[in-house]
Amino acid sequence: MVEDKVSDHKIEETIRGLRTKYPMATTILEKIHNMDLKETTMAMFAIDSMEKLLKLRASLILVS
Repeated sequence: MVEDKVSDHKIEETIRGLRTKYPMATTILEKIHNMDLKETTMAMFAIDSMEKLLKLRASLILVS
């Protein structure tokens, strides 16, 4: 129980730090520590897909 509170506190602290650097991701970041297994898995697949698209976009920008 105490470890869960410490983990939640660390997650919330990290989110606060990332909020200013990545404001577009704030909504997702704030939900992470409350996600169940299904939501977590779906988010991982979505983020993986977004990462691939962003890498493709970056490579297209570099080529042009």
